[in-house]
Amino acid sequence: MPSKSLVLAFLCFCFSAVPLFPRGAEEETQQQVYDPLWTLTITAFDTSALSSANEALARDIMRDLAGNIGRIGSRLRVAEEYAYHEALAARAGLSAAAQALINKRNERDQLLYQGDPAWRYRKKLKAVDAEIKKLEESYRQVQVSRVFIENEPDFTLSRQNLDGLFPAPPETGKEGQFCRDQKLDALLTGSMSEYHGRIFITHKLYVLYVDSYIFEDSILFSSDDSAKAAEEFASGIVAAITGVPPAELRIAARPGDAQIFLDGAYAGRGEVFLPGRPPGNLSLEIYADDHESVTTELKLKGGELTEIEADLRPLEKSEMNVTVSGEPGAAVYQGSLYMGTAPVTLSFPAGSLEYVFVESPDGAETKAVFLSPAPGALPPPIKTNRKNSPFAGIFPPKSSLEGNTLSLITAPPYDPKEERVNKIRSGYYWSWGGVWVSAITAWMLNGYANSVINAYNNNPVPIDDLYEQAKRARNLNYVGIGFVSAAVLVNMIQMVRYINTAGKDAPVLVN
Repeated sequence: MPSKSLVLAFLCFCFSAVPLFPRGAEEETQQQVYDPLWTLTITAFDTSALSSANEALARDIMRDLAGNIGRIGSRLRVAEEYAYHEALAARAGLSAAAQALINKRNERDQLLYQGDPAWRYRKKLKAVDAEIKKLEESYRQVQVSRVFIENEPDFTLSRQNLDGLFPAPPETGKEGQFCRDQKLDALLTGSMSEYHGRIFITHKLYVLYVDSYIFEDSILFSSDDSAKAAEEFASGIVAAITGVPPAELRIAARPGDAQIFLDGAYAGRGEVFLPGRPPGNLSLEIYADDHESVTTELKLKGGELTEIEADLRPLEKSEMNVTVSGEPGAAVYQGSLYMGTAPVTLSFPAGSLEYVFVESPDGAETKAVFLSPAPGALPPPIKTNRKNSPFAGIFPPKSSLEGNTLSLITAPPYDPKEERVNKIRSGYYWSWGGVWVSAITAWMLNGYANSVINAYNNNPVPIDDLYEQAKRARNLNYVGIGFVSAAVLVNMIQMVRYINTAGKDAPVLVN
């Protein structure tokens, strides 16, 4: 009988060898949803028939087309398309299961040629047969199971389109291979030409599941109507992709001269009606002079009319008299707009931050920035002279805001020959660079000093040369620290000089 030690060693070998033999892949039985995306690419349209003057217009049309189509959120798969993807996924799953079974059977056949002892061959054969049975059962499960396809996939443009690029179209008859190679569900192609001074566009839509073009259309428009034509152009394509008719949008804004913008593009004034908008999200902006603007987000649904009525609220106005002491003919500007000569009455939206610039005939000037008061609300008098103003020295003295009268004092114009601010700014930047250079140098000296001092301290036998070297390293470390301190001090002085010098030319700030 074998000894106990031999039996124990054999059992240890068997347990340790278990992980060496494959256990077989466990097939997941959970349902998996396939094809959650529906991808379209817009190929480059043939523009060889266009003149060079219209090439830029063609690029704008392609960009607008991609933007309008890109707003599609999702689409509904029709029965034929669902069946196509279902059969495709089922074949792929069946092929994968069959290939796994074939590979395992080939592995079983190879056991005969490995030259293993009989007991090891029988052991491997038993393990492989068990895995083959599992794979056979998995293959039968794939045969009878149903593949679930996403019925309402998310729509997306191809990566090239999202990057603003349009690939070259495939050759006729190779559209299917083109889509399969790039994992696309559809492609849009077309051409642009000129017809009696107008732009003529023909386009057609290819879809993979029928391996054919399912939509073809054309449009003729003038270059002045390119923006609206692009929307009409896209609406037919969107309807063909989604199977949903385009949306309609009516906007009525008051006052009647209010400007209406859709996704940043000008749509019209007052009241507009857009019958061919692609469904999806849309940003709406309405502006009118002396009125509060309106910005909102819309969601257009295919086949439905969306109506928007917007009454813009008039802005509250406050008036202010602007006078310039000693300069009755000084020109007054509100922002960059010339408003007349002083004294002049200006009208501001209440609570807005305003900028007034004054220039005298001899070139003297001054500026003021202030928050306009509400109608009827008069701010307390604030004298902006050097004695009681917290901004003393920043703007010319004796300027004031009392009630609704803004009194300004002009100062001599800035002499461009004086480059004091630029020189001080340059000195500040150089000092800041010196801080970095000195800090890096000090850090290196500190590391060197620490290494030498540690070598001396850890040496069991004192060495005079090493002691002198450690002293020099310590002194160098102190020098580095001194340089950093001096550089920081110089940088702070330069920063204060720069702030004070630059602030002298700042506009008047009136509370």
